[in-house]
Amino acid sequence: MPTYGILSTGFNIKPLSAILADIQAVELSEISTALNIQADSIIGVLNGIVAQAAFDEWQALNALYNGMDPDQATDDQLTSLALITGTAREASIVSGIDILDLTKQAKSLPEQHFPTH
Repeated sequence: MPTYGILSTGFNIKPLSAILADIQAVELSEISTALNIQADSIIGVLNGIVAQAAFDEWQALNALYNGMDPDQATDDQLTSLALITGTAREASIVSGIDILDLTKQAKSLPEQHFPTH
């Protein structure tokens, strides 16, 4: 059973470290077990570049998957998801609250209402 991708619990992104390890394992088994795949070698640098590109794709797939979940979707994905049901997203509005200024009321009370020290 796969541990990455679409699972019964949702979408699980393959970590960058697992992608890199898979690339290195294939190189060692298919090319040579003596191949220098250290991060500072030419092949190691190329592996890092390719692994990062693959990881970026996993992140894009995750965004696509979450875009179809109303609890995960945001921005344009949420708007598009709402339109499937014919629900138009309302524009945002500026909101505010009224603040009661108790200092003005306290200043207007006669002095006998204030405790003395």
